[in-house]
Amino acid sequence: MNILFPRLNNGYIPLLLCFIAFLAGISGSLQAPFYPKEAKAKGLNKIHVGLVFGTYHFIIFMTSPFFGKKVKNIGTKKMIYIGVIIMGSAGICFGLLEFIQNKTLFIILSYVIRGIEALGHSSFKTATFTIVANEYPDTVGSLFSFLQASFGAGLTLGPFFGGVLYNMGGFCLPFIFIGSMKVIVSLIVYLILPSYKSETQGNQNNVSNPHGLRDLFYVPEIPLQVISTLGATICIGFLQATLRYHIDQFHLSETSYGKSEINPY
Repeated sequence: MNILFPRLNNGYIPLLLCFIAFLAGISGSLQAPFYPKEAKAKGLNKIHVGLVFGTYHFIIFMTSPFFGKKVKNIGTKKMIYIGVIIMGSAGICFGLLEFIQNKTLFIILSYVIRGIEALGHSSFKTATFTIVANEYPDTVGSLFSFLQASFGAGLTLGPFFGGVLYNMGGFCLPFIFIGSMKVIVSLIVYLILPSYKSETQGNQNNVSNPHGLRDLFYVPEIPLQVISTLGATICIGFLQATLRYHIDQFHLSETSYGKSEINPY
């Protein structure tokens, strides 16, 4: 269990968190090869598809500061396993959209379910970073790198997995398969992830902090990171929402589309 993290106590915990980050990355790009096709068949246009893709990342962006502020009150373990089970359950529900024939209901449920899934992702990601920063201060840089690399690998491989599963079982299978994996992993998290000391002492050590979120932007590195992350995410979202329409002229399968989707993340 501790092969990758031999110097860490409970080295299996970072491995588990990296695996969840990998699944979260897959969820972020899984539907790229086939959702535009299904949406077009139900009468949706490219703007609707782009908004469905963008809703996911926008909700994460908007809610992460909230979860960061509430992590001590809620607890990191609770935020992780509840966040993962929300991601998994929402993913399964998204696969059931195949049976919705009404155009308006289809697009509304697409927004709502993706937004709920994003809330779970935001909860998991915020709590994970809190655990890494508080419990592994000597290797925080390495662990952050592993987490981001795991998420990036999932984001890159997601279209390929989605295309393969879509060809095997249609629209439902990719979401049900990955969603079920996340639900199972959430139960594993509940059983083996320890309750960290920072969770139980959060309210006792609630000392007022004179610095707020706005003060972060006075640090020169923070706006630069925000701008670079925003630019990279825009590039990813643009490809996911539009590449399918462009390569339809080549009559490629969903699996071939997944191979062609190269994310810069």
